[in-house]
Amino acid sequence: MPGLPSPICVVHRPFPVRSLLIGLAAILAFSATADTTRVYKTVNPDGSVSYSDQPSERAKAMDVRPVETVPAFREIPSNPGASTKPTPEPRSFYRELNIVKPTNESAFWSGNGEVEIAVSLQPALRSTDRLQIVLDGKEQQSLRELKTVLSNVDRGTHQLEVRVVSAQGDVLQRTQHTFTLHRPSVKRKAN
Repeated sequence: MPGLPSPICVVHRPFPVRSLLIGLAAILAFSATADTTRVYKTVNPDGSVSYSDQPSERAKAMDVRPVETVPAFREIPSNPGASTKPTPEPRSFYRELNIVKPTNESAFWSGNGEVEIAVSLQPALRSTDRLQIVLDGKEQQSLRELKTVLSNVDRGTHQLEVRVVSAQGDVLQRTQHTFTLHRPSVKRKAN
């Protein structure tokens, strides 16, 4: 027919559904194994459940996805220009502070509960600084001498701390020891 366009021949090929399904299955299989860990679940005769990375006779294989985690919260400083790095403590004038007596982790007897304390300090104590003797977290004495005696200390294990403290109350140096004090006790007869 004149004036009408000639028909175009179009060949329809069926969409390759089978190829698409095979490719999709391969992608899913790969992604499932790439993100999972294989573990083995065993239900024991008593009903308890155990998991292992080693297969056993009654174990059922399971693929476990990784646990999603969230990074820890980071606090934003209230002053954005402020440094978040902690300021280092000033270096102490004192190089060495040691408790000479009682020796660390020692055990000894004292019938009246007296404990002799002896300290070595290098360099020597400055005139403005003091020593604090702390027993079980409670300050016992503040002094300038390197030897002292604590009286009426209860029997048992104690934490002894010696601090060098400035006139402003700043702790310049500290050291700790543990000791155990044995004291005789009297058993009272029941009436």
